[in-house]
Amino acid sequence: LKEDLREPKALMKDLLISVTNFFRDQESMEVIGQRIIPEIVKNKREDDAVRVWIAGCATGEEAYSIAMMLNETLSPMPRPLKLQVFASDLDADAVAVAREGFYSEAEVADLTAERLQRFFLREYDGYRIRREIREQILFAEHNIIKDPPFSRLDLITCRNVLIYLNRSAQSRILETIHFALNSGGYLFLGSSESVEVASDFFTTVDKEHHVFQSRPVPTRPVFPVPDISLRPPPTNLFDRQKTFQELKAIERLEYVDLHQRLLEEIAPPSVVINEEYEIVHLSDHAGAYLQITGGEPTNNLLKLIRPELRIDLRTALYQAVQNRQPVETHPLKVQTDDGVRNVRLNIRTVFREGDGTKGFLLVAFAEDGPTRQPFKKPPPETASGVPIAKQLEDELIHSKSQLRATVEQYEVQQEELRASNEELQAMNEELRSAAEELETSKEELQSINEELTTVNQELKIKIEELSQSNNDFTNLMNSTDIGTIFLDRGQRVKLFTPRARDTFNLIPSDINRPLLHITHKFLYEGLESDLDDVTSTLHKVEREVETVDHRWYMMRILPYRTSDDLIDGIVLTVLDITPIKNAATDLETARGEIEIRVDERTSELRTANVALFSEVEERRQSEEVRHRLLAQLVRAQEAERRRLARDLHDQLGQQLTALRLTLETLKGESERREDLGPDIDALLAITEQLDSDIDFLAWELRPLALDDLGLSDALRVYVRRWSEHFNIVGQFHSDGFETERLLPELENHLYRVTQEALNNVAKHSKASQVEVLLEKRGRDAVLIIEDNGVGLSEPPQNYHTMGMTSMRERIALVAGKFDIEFTPGKGTTIFVRVPIEIPKE
Repeated sequence: LKEDLREPKALMKDLLISVTNFFRDQESMEVIGQRIIPEIVKNKREDDAVRVWIAGCATGEEAYSIAMMLNETLSPMPRPLKLQVFASDLDADAVAVAREGFYSEAEVADLTAERLQRFFLREYDGYRIRREIREQILFAEHNIIKDPPFSRLDLITCRNVLIYLNRSAQSRILETIHFALNSGGYLFLGSSESVEVASDFFTTVDKEHHVFQSRPVPTRPVFPVPDISLRPPPTNLFDRQKTFQELKAIERLEYVDLHQRLLEEIAPPSVVINEEYEIVHLSDHAGAYLQITGGEPTNNLLKLIRPELRIDLRTALYQAVQNRQPVETHPLKVQTDDGVRNVRLNIRTVFREGDGTKGFLLVAFAEDGPTRQPFKKPPPETASGVPIAKQLEDELIHSKSQLRATVEQYEVQQEELRASNEELQAMNEELRSAAEELETSKEELQSINEELTTVNQELKIKIEELSQSNNDFTNLMNSTDIGTIFLDRGQRVKLFTPRARDTFNLIPSDINRPLLHITHKFLYEGLESDLDDVTSTLHKVEREVETVDHRWYMMRILPYRTSDDLIDGIVLTVLDITPIKNAATDLETARGEIEIRVDERTSELRTANVALFSEVEERRQSEEVRHRLLAQLVRAQEAERRRLARDLHDQLGQQLTALRLTLETLKGESERREDLGPDIDALLAITEQLDSDIDFLAWELRPLALDDLGLSDALRVYVRRWSEHFNIVGQFHSDGFETERLLPELENHLYRVTQEALNNVAKHSKASQVEVLLEKRGRDAVLIIEDNGVGLSEPPQNYHTMGMTSMRERIALVAGKFDIEFTPGKGTTIFVRVPIEIPKE
């Protein structure tokens, strides 16, 4: 400490305790805001100022709390009073923090939402006191023990400062505070502090919340305490020139002294004591009634008063305090240095609310008679004995009066003791309850201890897992081929991988250095702007950049996001893409060559395509011709069938009818010849069968019902006659074509497909049942033919018979679809779908 001048400052820094928070001791602060501050404002004129001093303000939370309450009281006024708040502390660093007025979210957690919105501004990672509040407070580095105080103050808060000082320092600080306060000003102390060492300067306003009021009594001169150092001692304090505050104090003392001397001339001797009966002031001649005895020095009046007056004085003081009214004793004889005097004790008290002298008592010694007798040893008795009896009678009356007062005092004390006993019993019950709660708390602590043991074990496991994760992360960082640099919000380097050194000239000591202060190998000047863009927009930036050694890297810059989705910096990654870049260049070259070859091949294909298109056109035209020819062939075939059916019906049918009639005639004539009868019957049977077959053949070639009734009725008749002819059960169902007919061409093709399909069933399927369905589905006509025969032995596309080809071509002529489904051994199903309106070619 002696050799290094910095050590005393470091020691002082360690000794200072800057512990505070907003609205500390909420109930006490409410007393200040709701009771004390309105009382201060009530006694102010419009041109007055409210002056407040927060001594020991630490980092400023208490100063701003007082300022908030003052503003809440003053702002509703029509013309708010001027406000001056002084805040001081010995710690310069704490004062600097207080001036900034910036606090974290945890530090403002105790504030209400209304005060937080009214007196604070939200910033990125905390809150800042609004400028108008900060401008009302003057923060200063100040030593309350040695530096001159602020003056003319209405309120001083000095909380949790006195507890760290001895009694002499406490007394000096309280004298300084009393000097700085206006008469009737208020003092606000901490929960463990009081004004016991200076009770004559302050009266108690709220004992529970440690609020005191300055009494209008003179303050002893306050002199600065010199610094403790190795410098030569300062000059005599009484020889130096006095400060303005000291001159004012001395001037005030001189007026008080003048007034005191004038009163001494006409007033009886007197003593002023406080509530503890300690003398705070006495007049010049009051010492005649005091007597200093051996032992420890004291200023208690009951110990200094002469023994003859002690009992009466004690009784009078008790009565004055209990009844709160003046008390005057009967004349008392007292032995003084000048002889025996007759004295009356007059007790005057101050108990008026709002009076700064509340709690003081004035004891006046009023002498009876102007004469004073010199002290003489009284004779043991007189001749008549009358004076002695009179004296004993007076003493007896006086003793009875004292006894009565003592009894009253005893009764009062007994009541107080009874009340105290009840309070002690209640306290005992509370202590017993507290003991039970402590026992419960002990069990809870044991349970908590076990839980903590479990949690500790879990934490050990977590630490091992974190250690393993850290090792994995370290190995990942060292093994990855991606150069990565982690930056904080100030764009300073926090961490980087070894491959980041390929592009940035980084060394281990570059941690916490700004990245822009470190050189790199990129032929790129926009790194700073990219970092700023990512910080402001939070969007990722990707760029391909080239280095001085002609290598290419993919650089990505993106925000660093925490697990809580907060932005806490920037992540910059660089990946060597030189092989990819070279491959891309080679690919581009190859692409150019391929494009040339493709152009050449495209030209060749274009020529071939033209030729192919011509060939396709020729084939299309040939197909159209084939379709037209096929349609003509089908129409010619239908016409020929119609002609054949008509010829068979008209010519051959008539001839067969004539033959049958002739045979019947011969049969009638052959009755005479019995040998010709059977032959003629056989010929008639053959003729009838031939007539039926020719009729069925003509009907198959062209049914008249198709032209007259339509497809639905024609198919119903055909299925019935087919079923009768081949002895196979056949069923026909129709839906949608009861009243509507199709185009003749469509009806003809669908009829022929049905006819061909049923002929195939009769010839090949070995079926016992056939169903034919004709229905209308939207704009299409659907024909379904299903049997329960043996089915097809091969897929339909392998069948190239005349009948199968004819069905497909007929349906293709009307732009329809022809499908066959089969299951070996379970039959075959033919599906035909044709548009109701045949599309034009």
